[in-house]
Amino acid sequence: MNLKLQKSLKQEVETRWNIKLAMLESINDQFEEISNLLTERNELSKIENIDSNMLQIIINFLRKFQEASDYLEGTKYPTLHMVIPWYKILINHCQVNISDNDALTQLKSVVGQIIVNKLKIESIHKIAVFFDPRMKQLKILVHHGLKIKLKISVIY
Repeated sequence: MNLKLQKSLKQEVETRWNIKLAMLESINDQFEEISNLLTERNELSKIENIDSNMLQIIINFLRKFQEASDYLEGTKYPTLHMVIPWYKILINHCQVNISDNDALTQLKSVVGQIIVNKLKIESIHKIAVFFDPRMKQLKILVHHGLKIKLKISVIY
């Protein structure tokens, strides 16, 4: 099928979660063309249960995680001080809105809980935020119970 499409479909790679987003985007971008090809081959059943609107909603939701991942993987700038701000951004991104449909509500709830359970904010992240002059307010450390305690020892 890839030979008949204008662009090739992205394949899943086990070691990188971000490829799932690229895979969904490639399907979404060519959904009509894929449907036409599968109709010609009498194989439309392979995608008939895919709701293209829901596919777009999932893609939009995952893009924020891609953005966070891209930023935090940076090699030309420091990133340690940005772990807590991105944690907060992603937690807020998972907050359910009144306009969210049932599937997105469930997705946000599950992903938000995974973030809380799996992503642990360590002291090193708090210290990095504390020493970054761009984060003078430190209000971000109080949100979600992230309080910083510094013990300063004076050696004479």
